[in-house]
Amino acid sequence: MQISKRSDDNLIFNKIKDGTSYLILFIASLLFIEFGIYAFIMPLKSIKSSLPFDSAYAISNVLSLSSIVSQVIAYFLFICLVGAICSNVFRVEFQEFKLHLGKNIGMVFAFGAMIYVVDIVMNYIYTIIGETGTSMNQLMIYGALSSPIKWPTILLTVLLAPIVEEVIYRKFMIGTLHLKLRLPIWVAGIVSAIIFALIHVSSSIDQLIYFPQYFALAMVLVAAYIYSGQNIYFSIGVHIFNNTVSILLWAISTWIR
Repeated sequence: MQISKRSDDNLIFNKIKDGTSYLILFIASLLFIEFGIYAFIMPLKSIKSSLPFDSAYAISNVLSLSSIVSQVIAYFLFICLVGAICSNVFRVEFQEFKLHLGKNIGMVFAFGAMIYVVDIVMNYIYTIIGETGTSMNQLMIYGALSSPIKWPTILLTVLLAPIVEEVIYRKFMIGTLHLKLRLPIWVAGIVSAIIFALIHVSSSIDQLIYFPQYFALAMVLVAAYIYSGQNIYFSIGVHIFNNTVSILLWAISTWIR
């Protein structure tokens, strides 16, 4: 059964009720994340050369120490700012999530398991077509986890990134498309999943092969978000569950080797 859907009247900005608030927050969020990270990277680059690294990945790609630390700081500030601006909506949705806490946690695990079923299917399809590589996004994460910056990377991957990505791509983007542009909720969800997937494979043309994998992941998150009556804690929980299991599987495989 779907969690009861509340009205979105003035939950964010008291004088804006037509979806404009979501549009403003979506654009502002993207600008803050994009430029906020670079603002922190520049001063950290000056000390980067003197720090030790054990991983070639961490040296050669954007998940160097300066980038990871910058992302952690920028994401943390983003969460604090959005939490203050949208305190009403987050408070209401948290109260709704607690109403049926056991059931909702169970559904978070169910949707998390669904992601792994989808992932198994996608990996099987990639095997059939002869694609045996790993997406650049995953390689960068694994590279950083193999270096001295593993703990900031774990914090970023397990907690901060899921919160930031769900707030931007589910709450703000779907809110903009559905309430401002009047798209049906599932159409808005599909568009947000497409953008989410493109962002994760945008490093090069070769990475587009992994678009279906990230799109499938995003659609499970969209389904969780819509199922819950657009409760952000639901999709955040599923995203955290997925990333946590991924980190644990990486740790286990590394230990076995």
